[in-house]
This record gives sequence, C-alpha cells and structure tokens, in this order.
Amino acid sequence: MNKANAENRDNSNVLSINPDFQSFSFFMDWSNRLQFTEGFSDLYKIVLEAVQTKTSYNNAWIVVSDPENKEEAYVISIAGDKKDSILDNYPQFNLNSDPMLREIKHSHTPVVVDDAKTDPRTNKEIVEALGNQTIINIPIVLTGEFVGVLASGSFGDEGVLPPSDEDINFLTLISQYVGPVIVRILEQEKQIRYQNALKKAKLEAEHTSKLKSEFIENVTHELRTPLHAINGFVQLLELESENFSEDQVKYLADINKANTRLLSLIENVLDFESSASGNLEISVSDFDIVELVDKSVSEFKEAVGQKHITIIQSHTELENKNIRTDKKRLKQIIDNLLSNAIEHNRENGTININISTEAGEFIKVSLKDSGIGIPDDKKEHLFSPFARINTNSEKLGAGISLVISKQLADVLKGELNYESTQNEGSTFWIEIPVSI
Repeated sequence: MNKANAENRDNSNVLSINPDFQSFSFFMDWSNRLQFTEGFSDLYKIVLEAVQTKTSYNNAWIVVSDPENKEEAYVISIAGDKKDSILDNYPQFNLNSDPMLREIKHSHTPVVVDDAKTDPRTNKEIVEALGNQTIINIPIVLTGEFVGVLASGSFGDEGVLPPSDEDINFLTLISQYVGPVIVRILEQEKQIRYQNALKKAKLEAEHTSKLKSEFIENVTHELRTPLHAINGFVQLLELESENFSEDQVKYLADINKANTRLLSLIENVLDFESSASGNLEISVSDFDIVELVDKSVSEFKEAVGQKHITIIQSHTELENKNIRTDKKRLKQIIDNLLSNAIEHNRENGTININISTEAGEFIKVSLKDSGIGIPDDKKEHLFSPFARINTNSEKLGAGISLVISKQLADVLKGELNYESTQNEGSTFWIEIPVSI
C-alpha cells in the first residue's frame, strides 16, 4: 500500500472516506461480527484483524476513557511482542498529563506522530521502553463525548512508517463503529460489577442476619432462664402472701408485673426475629374468641385499675364464637393492642372492645381508646421497628409490639389496621379468617 510522505499529507481530507480503498464484502462481514462482540478481548481481536488486513501496520491498541474517572484512560490490548510491556508497565494513562492524549481528547481530531523519538508530544520514557517509531491516534467519539483512542503504528525495526491518507481514513472509519461497542461493553461490565456487588452484599447480609439471629436467640434464652426462676419464686411467695403486710403484697405484685412484662418483651423480640427470617411457626386449634379476649382483659386488670380506665366489651351480631387459628399468636396480638391502648390512654379514660364477624368468613376484634391519638407525622412510621407514638420520656411508645402484631396478623392470613385522631384517640383492629 502506498505511503504518502508526512510533509505532503493533506490533513483537510483526513475525515473523508474513499470507498476505493476497502473491500465492501470484507467490511460488511467485519461490521456484522463487531456487533456481537462479548467483551474487550473479542473487540480487540476484530479491530486488530481489520488493521492488519487493510493498513500497513501490524500493531493496534485501544485506549478507553475511564467512565468513572474522566481524567484517566486505560489500554485494552496490543498485538505483538510489545503487548506485555505496555499492559504490565503502562496499563493506565492520565489524559491531561500525556501531551498526545490531551491533544486528541480536546481536539477530537487524529494526532499523527511520524517519529516518536523526536516529536515533543511523546512520553520519551515510554517511547524508549517500547521502541515506538510512528504513532497514529484516532479519536473515538460518540455523540460528542470522548470515548477513547484507536491507535496503531510501528515499533523498533519496522522503522518510521508515516501513514497514508487511506490509512487514516480507514482507521477513522472503524473508530466510528468501535465507539458504540465500547460504550455497550462498558455498560455491561458496569452491570456485572453491580450484580457481583449485590451478590456479595446479599451473602454478607445473610451471614450477618444469621449471626444476629443466633445472638438474639442465645441472649433471650439466657434472659428467660432467670426470669422463669423469678416467676417460680413469686408463685411460692404468693402461697404465703396471707402472712404478708399490705406493702409486702404490693411489692410482690410489682415484681410479678415487671417479670411478666420482661417475659412478654423477650417473646416479642424472638417473634420479631423469627418473622423477619421467615421461621415463625403457628399452631392451629379451635377455641372461643370471646373467652380469649376476656382472658386478656383480666390479665390487664391491675394496669387498667391504676389509670382508672373503664373497659366496655361488646359482641356485635356474633353468631359463632368458635374460630380456628393460632390461639397463642392471636392472644399475643390482642395483648399488644390492649397494652398500647392502656399505655397511651388518659386517666379515667375508656377502651371499647368489640368482636364481630365480617360476612361470616372473618372475625374482627377492635379496640377503641380515648387516648392521645397518633400525630400525623408519626403515622408513616407507626409499623416501623421501635417507632414511638409520642416523645414523652415517661412513655416508651409502641416499641416493636405493633410491628410484631402486624407480622403475626400476616402469618394468620389477616390484617391489622387502625384509625386515629390526635388528642381524640385511636381504634386498632385485627381481622382474620374464622378458619385457617
């Protein structure tokens, strides 16, 4: 192939495409294969094939602008005996500190260095190490954005080999096809990195969750053991309570109340963790829903009395009191709702508990209190773990009890919901199938 002398080269025609220099069938086959490249390795092989077939150069390399750092660029590959030297010693370049790359990045026009040893734009350390002779840099630009450089040239004994206009035109042509492929591959690599990061994060989260579950299980077990012991001693003392003074009876009741509250809290924490990990088990049985609610109310008798709260119970059109579900879990929900209704109620307030059936297929238990209600800015996070209904330091808020109750309602194939008006009160209800 004829080489034009560098001094006589007409740079004004650098971007023109002369169809005479290329084989149409070769180019069509080449461009089709280019579209199916899987990565930079395949891309480079196809580009090198075109360079070696249609120009006088045996070497080619592609420099890609780093999408994460526009000031840096890295070399994809290079042919021949210079490959390892470039990739090992100069895998990355700073676009602004390298004169050639800086020029091509800002001008978006080809930069040709006929003699790398004498041209002031070359890095003489790299030229000396690699034996560069002639360097042709073609910008890869897509929609006005600098993507990288398609480069070719001669090394060592090949001598100074200035390119012809045909060489530059051909390299410019294929650079226009290479640009979209580079962007696609970069996006694919980004997605792969993202997916790998997600997989790694998922594995780490699963491992952390497992450790957390084991920790919670061990800690709650260690806590329950002494609490059960305290409960046993309280029961023994209650057998002798007729010999106690009034204050001693009160102290014993306070101990029992605190112990029961701690056991309930531990149970909630365990259920919260089990539900979060999908390991919450249920045990279905037949029972009387009215009796279950009555039992919950009786267990909160002391707390109700301390705030002088009146509880009003009603069974609206309740044809059948028997239901089939997990008795323990349903009672846990009712206990949590009743506890919150008492905790956030007013002195001398009321709690209306209503049990009704919905279309004969669902049972609904609602608790309406005359308490402080829920502020609008708290409603969004009401069912978030450890959310507090109010900021009064003397009230601990709903804690995790509402979260647990909602999770338990889901397990029972039901729904937990509420209505609330600040300073007027709240109504919470649990609605579950009559039979699961």
